[in-house]
Amino acid sequence: MAHAKRSSAAPRRRPARPRAPLAGVRILDFTRILAGPFGSMSLGDMGAEVIKIEEPGKGDDTRGWPPFVGGEATYFLAVNRNKKSLTLNMKAPEGQAILRKLVARADVVLENFRPGTMERLGFGYAALAGINPRIVYCSISGFGESGPEASRPGYDLIVQGESGVMDITGFPDGPPVKVGNSIADLVAGMAAAQGITLALLARERTGRGQKVEIGMLDVMAALLTYQAGLYWNAGGRPGRRGNQHPSIVPYEVFQARDAYLTLGVANNGLWEKMCRAIGHPELIRDPRNRNLFLLADEDMDVARISEGSRTSAPTVSARRRRMGEKSAATIGATPLSFKAAITASPTGPQPTTSGASGASMRALFTACTPTAIGSVSAACSVDSPLGTGRTSAAESRMNSP
Repeated sequence: MAHAKRSSAAPRRRPARPRAPLAGVRILDFTRILAGPFGSMSLGDMGAEVIKIEEPGKGDDTRGWPPFVGGEATYFLAVNRNKKSLTLNMKAPEGQAILRKLVARADVVLENFRPGTMERLGFGYAALAGINPRIVYCSISGFGESGPEASRPGYDLIVQGESGVMDITGFPDGPPVKVGNSIADLVAGMAAAQGITLALLARERTGRGQKVEIGMLDVMAALLTYQAGLYWNAGGRPGRRGNQHPSIVPYEVFQARDAYLTLGVANNGLWEKMCRAIGHPELIRDPRNRNLFLLADEDMDVARISEGSRTSAPTVSARRRRMGEKSAATIGATPLSFKAAITASPTGPQPTTSGASGASMRALFTACTPTAIGSVSAACSVDSPLGTGRTSAAESRMNSP
């Protein structure tokens, strides 16, 4: 009787996953709402262990903001993945003792209280550096920690308005318009993540931590870039231009038959390709269009481009097929849709972090479930995609942070 030979080859091992860049870094996250949680979530995505510390009986305000899914606020879930959760009474002696133990073993403290709050509690940078000289302490505030505006609350809408961003957003005949997303909060969170990472890098060289201060107004003013350059260097006054660009034409939104279409033509070569794609090659020979960077929108036959966008193909999808996906991407043309932006695009967000590798888009916007940190049963694991709520550890003791 014949028997099949058994393979003597050893089973192939799956390659080890690369170590996340911030693996081994422990962050104590005292932030709430959006700016701080977004920053700490970004650090968690890069492998850091993030322990979110919340007020007993209340927690992060956004836990109560509708809409909800599975009993959890979608707003909260969107910026709190890859975190562990601990409720702690920072005013009680027992809670303060737990916090000091945590600080002694932590790498980073991140907070977005009003300036002076942590100092009044006895946990400002000087006090924490006395416990752990290697600690990196990052504070996020609306208007910085010094000066006459320091005590003001930093709301995204207010900062957008004072930064000048709203004054250049919207149409010329309309009022100032805020950016659709909470851009001041989000950019402040990104700046905090960058500042913390740089401080950790500096610590590798010096052996000591440092304080990082992020002001929302500062980071929003930094976004003005070439608009500020127009004001300071060319004597111009940036204004609201709708969807138009101050230097590039055409670079705006056009209405096609079935959708709005964003069209960005950033150089003369792309201009020629676009004219052929919309069925108006005669625009290439128009002497007014020889150098796009010397044109204003009123100088170009934008009406003919708009007409070509509506009639040169039955639909946006058909137009992209006719142009070819590669050609359309080269020219800089795409349908304008929130759904398309985050779900339909093949180049959209793809989960690749240590906490969400291979997960669906929905998993990117969910948090996690309670587990244990040391002897405190009030933490949360990245293994489960959806949180089950806040658990209190205000009365627990921590023996091993």
